[in-house]
Amino acid sequence: LTLAYWLKKQGFVPTVVERHPSLRTWGYKLDIRGTALDVLKRMGVHEAAVQASTHMRGATMLDSFGNETPNMDPDTCG
Repeated sequence: LTLAYWLKKQGFVPTVVERHPSLRTWGYKLDIRGTALDVLKRMGVHEAAVQASTHMRGATMLDSFGNETPNMDPDTCG
């Protein structure tokens, strides 16, 4: 999506296609820090991203059988 944004800024007409058999009703957390914050600022969407923040305190992962794996605090993936 970021590449499509910058290509459009340069005059291209990008098309982003996601292939999935149905509408996804779930999502996954995004961990945005460091250089990514600078990119958001350059794109002019930093403030909107801050406002949309959910302030996650952790995540629970499931294995392929639906069993819970060890929990992660927000800094585990940093």
